[in-house]
Amino acid sequence: MVRNLPLGRAAVGLLLAAVPAAVACGDATGPAGGGLNDGVEFPPLAQDIVLDACIRGSVVPDASPSGSIEREDCNANGLFFETYRVRVNRRTDVDFEVESGFDSVLELVAIDNFGSAVPSLRPIRADDNSAGDLNALIRSILEPDTEYWIAVGGRNPLQLGSYTLRIEEN
Repeated sequence: MVRNLPLGRAAVGLLLAAVPAAVACGDATGPAGGGLNDGVEFPPLAQDIVLDACIRGSVVPDASPSGSIEREDCNANGLFFETYRVRVNRRTDVDFEVESGFDSVLELVAIDNFGSAVPSLRPIRADDNSAGDLNALIRSILEPDTEYWIAVGGRNPLQLGSYTLRIEEN
């Protein structure tokens, strides 16, 4: 059984603490993700948002990006994290699972009003240990035409190191 903690508990709220509630997205210039799978496209993001949210890439289900949480990453109240953009082209049940050598947390948010002048972050789920062995797992149904961000971080400031984030369609 997957257990997802409410946002704000167990060292989550990474994105909500680090990125302003209203962010400038959509028509802004800056790096854009590519159409990675089945026609999924990622609209451009403003460079300041890419930096503020520590966005490391744009992914679709059945991807397994790897990274490393370091003290040079984004910092939300002393907790370090990295973020990936996620989109789907149809309603999809997705598992996000992190494997790491440290006590990891995951946080999934949706970006509302993405193309508007004042989009906002909407918390979906957060998790600490549902995957076992101090690894996090979130299961969620993703909708098409919605931008999601998944943040990977450490449970506390001492939790640093390499990870693999598996994003799998159910």
